[in-house]
Amino acid sequence: MSKPKHRVYCPISLRPKMLFETEQKALRFIQYNAENYGEGKPTPIRAYFCRGCGGWHLTKREKWDD
Repeated sequence: MSKPKHRVYCPISLRPKMLFETEQKALRFIQYNAENYGEGKPTPIRAYFCRGCGGWHLTKREKWDD
C-alpha cells in the first residue's frame, strides 16, 4: 500500500491522520489501495474535508453523525 509521505496530527480527532491536499488525491488513494486492506480491517470508502487540518482525510463511515 502506498501511503502519503506524511501524516499530521489532527486537532479535531486528536490523533495522527493521513492528509491529502485535494479531494481528488484522497479518492485516488482509495481507488488504488482498496485491495491492500486486509480482511477485518476497516477500508476507507470516502473522503471528507477537515476544518482542523485544512485538508482531506479518509473515512470508512458512509455519512457523518454529529
